[in-house]
Parts: sequence; structure tokens; C-alpha cells
Amino acid sequence: MNYDVIVVGSGPGGYVAAIRASQLGLKTAVVEKAEIGGVCLNWGCIPTKALLKSAQVFNYINHAADYGIEIKGEASANFGAIVSRSRNVAGGMSNGIQFLFKKNKIDQLLGTGKIKPGKKVEVTDDKGKKTEYEAKHIIIATGARSKELPNLKQDGKKIIGYREAMSLEKPVIAADVGAVRERELEVEAPTVAVTLDAQRRSLVQAGVGLEVAVELLGERGEGGGADELVGG
Repeated sequence: MNYDVIVVGSGPGGYVAAIRASQLGLKTAVVEKAEIGGVCLNWGCIPTKALLKSAQVFNYINHAADYGIEIKGEASANFGAIVSRSRNVAGGMSNGIQFLFKKNKIDQLLGTGKIKPGKKVEVTDDKGKKTEYEAKHIIIATGARSKELPNLKQDGKKIIGYREAMSLEKPVIAADVGAVRERELEVEAPTVAVTLDAQRRSLVQAGVGLEVAVELLGERGEGGGADELVGG
């Protein structure tokens, strides 16, 4: 099939370009291998802001007296419900983009796109089937992905990416304590412990109970054992 414009990627750059191209009278298609809306709408900016909104509301409730409002009883946060709301917000945004595609008569080509000579795009679907399309113009809007470090491969458990981070089953608090090189380990490890302990004490004072463990990795990324530095 031939198009005037094929956009590879349906994130904020891709879907806006596709909609505008269609509004200008160009026959348009969008190639997307995952969720319509890209990482930003589904796993980045939008769900993150939804989580932050829940945290803001919870903070307002705990400080309601500062605004002259009395609340009887103690507020509690349901982490699962907070994550579920975040996912629903992201899903709603994605569905909204799909509606705009249909409204503007934009074809969705589901699969991984590959640019080929002669202004052609090869799309491979999840079953491995390859389909080739031609376009007068091709817009590459593939966006970004999380970077894996050579010694710290994402396993979805100890080392996670944005998808796992946005759908955690229990709260995780990330502590930024900087990089620790092997030759500096003896000097830096105590500093790491002190930094984490300071953060733990602040959170405990705020009514948050937690346990912190740090696993020090060797030069080849092999675990040296989980040393519990601080706990609560």
C-alpha cells in the first residue's frame, strides 16, 4: 500500500505529526510496535504525573489543618489503587490518541518499522510477518528507551526499567547516593550507609516504615552479597 506520509513511532512527536499531515490532506499511516502514544503517554510522563498527583492529594490531606480544614480519622494510602489509577489515566490517554487517529483517517500499522531504500518501510508484526509499504515522505519519531549498563542488565526484578517502575506491586524508595567504584569502595561505602540512614530516619519520622538493603556489584556485575546497611 502507498501513503503520502508514514510516521514511525506514535509518541508525542509522531502522533502530532501524523494528525497534522492528515489534516493537510495527506494519506497518513503510523507504525507502532507497542502502545499508541509511545513511552511518554503510557510509561513515562503521564503515569508519573498521575502518581505525583496522588502523592500531592495525600500530602494535602495530611496538612488539611494548615488550610483551615478539619479531617476526622487518619488518612492512609492504598499503593495498589494509586498505581491502578495511574495505569487507567495512561490507558485513557492512549485511547484518546487512537480516537483521533480514527477521526482523522490515519492507518495504524502495528509492528516494528524498518526503513528501506526507495522510500519504503517494512513492518514486522508480533508474529514475524513482514509487510512493505511505500511513502512519499517518512518521518522517524522513534523516541527513547531506557539505557542498560553493561554490568547492570535489566532483569525486571532487582534492576528494572520504566515499565516495571510504573506497575510496582509495593512501594520502592530510590536513594541517589552516587556511583561507587571498586577502588573507592572502602572510602565510599560508609558514606553510602550514612546517606541511606539519614534518609531512613527522615522517612520514619514522617511515619513511613521501610527496610533498606544495598547490593555491591563487582567489576563484572556479579553480586557481592546484599549487605543490609540500615533498616527500620
